[in-house]
Amino acid sequence: MASLSMFFVLVPYLVLQYRCQGIPEPEVVVLVTDVGDAGEAGSIYMFNVSQKNLTKLEVPNINKPFAIDYDVTTGHVYWTDVKLHYIRRASLDGVDDVVVASFNSSCLLGGVTLDGASRKLFYTDEGSKVIGRMDMDSLGRTVIVHTGLEQPRGIVADTTNKNIYWTELDKEEKIEMCDYSGGSRKAVVTSGLAVPSGIALDEKAGRLFWCGHDVIGSVLLDGSGRRNVDTETAMIDITIFNGLLYFTALRDKSIYTMLENGQHMTPLASHLFTKPIGIHVFSPNFHKPASCPGGQYGVSCESCGHCEEGGICEKTTGVCLRGCAPGYRMPMCREECQNNTYGTCTPCGLCAEDDPCHRVTGHCPRGCKFGWTGPTCKTGWLIFAVAGTVIAVIVVAVIVGAVYNVRPTGGEERVTVVYRDDVLRNHVRPQSHVFPQDNARPHTARVSMDFRRVNNILVMSLP
Repeated sequence: MASLSMFFVLVPYLVLQYRCQGIPEPEVVVLVTDVGDAGEAGSIYMFNVSQKNLTKLEVPNINKPFAIDYDVTTGHVYWTDVKLHYIRRASLDGVDDVVVASFNSSCLLGGVTLDGASRKLFYTDEGSKVIGRMDMDSLGRTVIVHTGLEQPRGIVADTTNKNIYWTELDKEEKIEMCDYSGGSRKAVVTSGLAVPSGIALDEKAGRLFWCGHDVIGSVLLDGSGRRNVDTETAMIDITIFNGLLYFTALRDKSIYTMLENGQHMTPLASHLFTKPIGIHVFSPNFHKPASCPGGQYGVSCESCGHCEEGGICEKTTGVCLRGCAPGYRMPMCREECQNNTYGTCTPCGLCAEDDPCHRVTGHCPRGCKFGWTGPTCKTGWLIFAVAGTVIAVIVVAVIVGAVYNVRPTGGEERVTVVYRDDVLRNHVRPQSHVFPQDNARPHTARVSMDFRRVNNILVMSLP
């Protein structure tokens, strides 16, 4: 009992210390490569999960970036370029930009993975049908698998056991593994892979994931315990961070996240890309995984905020990935919305008697103020009436111009009579608007003024 009491004393202390010492709040960043359309240069994007903003990695001469990874040791992004045939690195601010390995034009660098602690980089080359290893400091490289490969694509390093796993896209689709030197090679999965292009590893759970056409599969490292999750979208690459899967969907031009068991699939950034391919997720300032159960996050496993029903919070930052329950403010969904708001803190419309609107729907309990309409009282019918009047005046002015330009001259009276018969009778009398009096000659002529009085046409004097 004493140890339990100490736990409840220590956790709030740790949280308070963490916030009061000026330590920055944890961030999670999603790296995405976008190859772009044919004939156009691609881009590398960074999506900040907490801030929900998308920015480009500002590095010149990016052409067709494909596979991507991040070295937490040095803070460098590594990526392959399938057009320029190299592996390149740069810091997140775009400086320290270096081509770390160049290849001949027959190469197709479809996959890359890092073991930053061991300073090892591994890549797949579909063109040369090999798997290579490179020292991240000396940049020396060697081929470690060169037989029995047809189309190796995705690759991931098991940094704990010093093994690599890769996908094979040939007619005999499979997932294979070997150690860092290319030895102890064996097949892990040999059937039902559905074009396995991307691969990821949860080292803590000892489970391997891959993605293909409309399905995410997974097995334990010995090939047992297989699971399949239908996603109803074709995926290109997949990665895992703190118990969440992240993947690119080429057809949707989007990136998604979901739990490892397939629940709570959520779009993170929809239709913001051209052709998203590679994906990697990391935290630039919080490298220790949060081992919290569902519904909790952070170093002390705090409870998540009021996430949208069926939603989850990211375990590093606590951000509700699908948004907040009505009445709470993004991104943490802990702070209640202010009065006169509804949903996720959207301002209420103009309710009658200044009533507060419904917290969830935004509906006004006693209707709208005069001049406003719609389910949330945000549409002004009075504005539309004024707009209609302006449009009518414009129409009249255009017709008047036509009368002056087309009708033959014959005196002011003749022009005014034509104006009355062709314009006022046909276009003004049926209307119910108030017309501004601009004191133009046709409008102040006796014939026009008599017509207005007889037909009760209202005018408003201009200053």
